[in-house]
Amino acid sequence: MSLYYVRHGMTEWNKERKLQGNSDIPLNETGIQQAHETRKLFSNINIDKVYCSPLTRARQTAEIIGQDMDCKIVVEKRLAERCFGEFEGTVLGKNHVYLWSFDKPLCPHAEDMSDFFARVQSFIKDIQKESEEKNILLVAHGGVYLPVHEFYYGLDRNMDLMTIVPENCTVTKFDKR
Repeated sequence: MSLYYVRHGMTEWNKERKLQGNSDIPLNETGIQQAHETRKLFSNINIDKVYCSPLTRARQTAEIIGQDMDCKIVVEKRLAERCFGEFEGTVLGKNHVYLWSFDKPLCPHAEDMSDFFARVQSFIKDIQKESEEKNILLVAHGGVYLPVHEFYYGLDRNMDLMTIVPENCTVTKFDKR
């Protein structure tokens, strides 16, 4: 199985450097254009199934990219971005808190990092069983990329995880491990 991972296109909150998390923010015009450009990258790749986060920005991206694909788009709640509690909607860097620590809770109502990684990785395990020899496209979020990356390639959980989060509408290919 080859898994293709696409982070959703740009939103106004991305542009303003606001933390989105579970906040349901749609794509802006740039994000829509990015999704159309990314769609072209899949013109010669046979995708058997598309999974996407239930959040609008990921669903919009998946719908645009999947326009020429002869497969169903499945909305999967385990691909939703991590909930950042009271930090959602704040400008990144202004809260002076590292958002991706496994050592200490972020804030009340934020999803625990270990729980978040376990949620996403349980989904990856499930689709590996179901899709042994197929090409799968996941459309999700920058944060969701982290547990997927760890599943396939490992991850130093003590590093600054933001350094490996892909840009909007970037395609990453993960091959079966």
